[in-house]
Amino acid sequence: MVESEHYNSTMSFQSPIELKHSGPGIASFIISLVSLLGYIAIVAIAGALIGPYLEPNGNGFIGSPSREMVTNLGTLGIVVIVFLLSNLIGVILGIIGAALKNRKKVFAIIGLIMNSIVLVVLIAFFVISIISATTIT
Repeated sequence: MVESEHYNSTMSFQSPIELKHSGPGIASFIISLVSLLGYIAIVAIAGALIGPYLEPNGNGFIGSPSREMVTNLGTLGIVVIVFLLSNLIGVILGIIGAALKNRKKVFAIIGLIMNSIVLVVLIAFFVISIISATTIT
C-alpha cells in the first residue's frame, strides 16, 4: 500500500498552457483586411471617376478627361502603392508572428496568406498591364 501512495503522490497533472495569439500575427491579419477593403473602395472610386467619361456602348471615352479627374486618379494610384507597402509589411509581420514560439499562429498564417495573395495578384496585374500597354499597336 505504501507503493501506491508513493505513486499517487508523485503523479501530478499539469493543466495545458494556454497560448496567446501572436501580436504580429493579429497585426498582419488586420492589415490584410484593411487593405482588401481599401482596394475595393479604390476600384469603386475609380469607376465613379471614370464612369462619366465612358461612352454608353462601351467603345471608349467621350472627350478627354478633366484635369481634376486625372489628379484624382493619380492620388488613387498613390493610395494603391501605400496599400501595397502595407501588404508587404503584413507579410513581414505574418512571418514574424508565425516564427514566434509559445504563441498561437492562426492569425499569423491567415494574415501571411492573405497579404501574400494580394501582393502576388496585384503585381501580376501590374506586369500584365505594362506588357499589354507596350504591345498595343
